[in-house]
Amino acid sequence: MSRAPELTATEFFKVPQPHSLIKADIVSKYIISWAKIIIKSNLHFKKDSRAYVVDLFSGAGKYDNGEKSTPVKLIEAALEIPYLKENVVFRFNDESLEMIKRLEKNIKDIPNCDNFSHPIKCTNFDAESEEVFSWFVKNAKTLKIPMCVFIDPFGYKQISRNLLKTIIQVPQSDIIFFFNYKRINAALGNEQFESNMDKIFGDLRVQNIKREMETAKPIQRSEIIIRHLNESLNEIGAKYVVPYVVVPEDDDQISHYIVGVTKHTRGYELFKKIMKQHSKIGLSAKSKFGHDLASLQRDKQQTLFEEAPDPINDLSNQLKKEYANSTVAFGVLYKSHHPTTNFTESEYKDSVRRLLANGQALIAEESETPNRKTTKGQQSIPNYLVIKFL
Repeated sequence: MSRAPELTATEFFKVPQPHSLIKADIVSKYIISWAKIIIKSNLHFKKDSRAYVVDLFSGAGKYDNGEKSTPVKLIEAALEIPYLKENVVFRFNDESLEMIKRLEKNIKDIPNCDNFSHPIKCTNFDAESEEVFSWFVKNAKTLKIPMCVFIDPFGYKQISRNLLKTIIQVPQSDIIFFFNYKRINAALGNEQFESNMDKIFGDLRVQNIKREMETAKPIQRSEIIIRHLNESLNEIGAKYVVPYVVVPEDDDQISHYIVGVTKHTRGYELFKKIMKQHSKIGLSAKSKFGHDLASLQRDKQQTLFEEAPDPINDLSNQLKKEYANSTVAFGVLYKSHHPTTNFTESEYKDSVRRLLANGQALIAEESETPNRKTTKGQQSIPNYLVIKFL
């Protein structure tokens, strides 16, 4: 298998591409944040506080130039937090024996790596093997230990609805996976790979995708594929799906997506926040989150001839319409409304600031006065601030 036809696993881990480092940052930050939330909650309610962190295609943990990839980042971050050391259960797997041996060495080189209450386990299974699937089924049916699973195959065949459904059925479990758009887009036009597409989308949905693509423009293909991916994941129990698009620096075509899958509004909020922090993407892009420098260049060119899109204005108009003639605390508004959009908390605050500045909303008389009227020169919007929409 290869991440691209000309690239082997060994070559891939020589020097990281910028988007590979971004991926490792997004994944490690999300998983550690997820583990903090899950473990603290279960400790509070005196439940079994173990949490699985599973990387099915872990790789070597480090590149040849010393840059760290996801497994090492996760272990180092967890070591800094006592309740994570006591409760996180790391499981790393890779189909390449060479990669696993390198990973085991890189883990041993981490100071205090043996301080975890549950020893780190590295395995060398085919990700589609009965051993792997049975382990997930056992956890789903009997153990039901929360797990955050990262699936980053070199190709796309190992991404299956059955596996994703088994994982998402476990309470408090989330998934992050690598969606190889470039190769899947090509495979959807080739009957030879139809069975592989059926595994990802389901056979009926694959036929629907193909029908839509017959009349679609090339620029619309990614929207069609991602929409059907979202709907397919919703069908198997995922409530929120957050795609992060990657367009390589030397290209203007989509390479892949990093896809976050969760059932919980807090997970959805967390995915949006972390992906926003790592986004370099233009307003002309079809995706909200991503690394797409080509879209930033398109934005510059378009603004010479037409008015630039204004997402904050769009959100402001939504809030103005939905909360007209009502009074609501910002925290209540954000908590109830953000699950319906892909906007982040900071963007909600910017939208409320704009409405206040334009006289389309007021700070209610009964509102508690913020401790600080301004934050970085802008109107402070704490959760308790009560807004009156006109």
